[in-house]
Amino acid sequence: MQPAAIMLRGSLYSAVYWGVIGVFEPSFNVHLQNLGITGSQIGLLGAILPFLQLWVAPLYSGWADRLGKRRWMLAGALLAVAVVLFLFPWARTFPAVLVLSFLLALGRSPTVGLGEGVSARMAARHGLEYGRMRMWGSVGFGIIAILCGYIWSRIGTTSMFPAAAVMALLAALAVGFLEEEPPAQGPAQRFPLREIRSNRVIVVLLIGSFLIGGALWLGVIFGGVYMTDLGGGLEMVGITVGLPAFLEVPAMYLSGRLVRRWGGTKTLLLGYALVGAYFLGLAVVKTPMLALLMALLRGPGFGLFMVSTVVLLERNAPPGWAATVVALMSSVSFGLAPLLSSPLGGWIYQHLGPQTMFAFAAALVGAGALALWWGREKPAPGSGPAA
Repeated sequence: MQPAAIMLRGSLYSAVYWGVIGVFEPSFNVHLQNLGITGSQIGLLGAILPFLQLWVAPLYSGWADRLGKRRWMLAGALLAVAVVLFLFPWARTFPAVLVLSFLLALGRSPTVGLGEGVSARMAARHGLEYGRMRMWGSVGFGIIAILCGYIWSRIGTTSMFPAAAVMALLAALAVGFLEEEPPAQGPAQRFPLREIRSNRVIVVLLIGSFLIGGALWLGVIFGGVYMTDLGGGLEMVGITVGLPAFLEVPAMYLSGRLVRRWGGTKTLLLGYALVGAYFLGLAVVKTPMLALLMALLRGPGFGLFMVSTVVLLERNAPPGWAATVVALMSSVSFGLAPLLSSPLGGWIYQHLGPQTMFAFAAALVGAGALALWWGREKPAPGSGPAA
């Protein structure tokens, strides 16, 4: 198959998958707030997906790697997501929302790491840049998030759940665009924990991802809520989430070139700096428009962080285990870290105020940048940039 066709297939899957998230995630916590759910309860609900990503994502992806059935298992998880989303309009109380949020997170938790890992390996096999494939996910997310923010402000947020369910069914079908590869190899196909622990690049990436992931999740949970608290409507919520996604595109497009020129650590540090500036800005601004301007920093920052991290993990993963290693990063950055930061962030937001919570998020990003800088590899004399 021609490289252009491979790029198109991977880009289509990415656009459809992230389009699913764009339908409901930007307005999800605003919907919960409208149901009368408190900030602390939203923080608790926000911890469910990270908790399951911590345990389910690496186990499920490791199983898929061992069986060589990554596409089938990814499609199955997306079908489960579609079923739960169809049921969400009937959840009007906190216990009902809690149960369905758990089931939704159970299906969703392995999809990011498994999908990104398969896509990155497909791009690498054909000599393509993964960032130029993944950037179409940001385009799809941005368009749909802005459009849906406008629509849900007119007809109500309950309608977003069946719409997202239909998109999830399309994403399950789009998995067929991805390529499968043989099952993982190794002694008894065991999980390569020793190889991962001894790989300096992977360990440092996981530490940095843990810290920035906790901060980013606080932005996901409370960014829309804060916008409404400042007086912005759902249209502003959709724009605040969707517009930065478009700014991820040039960062993802250029990430491969930047990694080759600067090395992975410096490229990642640029991403961390932009994300940290976003949170520092939210800690001081008090109008919807200024909050939107601060959000514009998040897009390129997240784009550089996500693509550069996945590319470096794919390069350093043991043979056949790329999807599992990327899923491990997903479980650390969007699982363990948010599991710890989400309830604490909810308490800070409710009792100490949103500015304090966003300052806390900025501190997490700064700690992640320090960890990357401290653990960076020094290039040998005469060699290219360090990984």
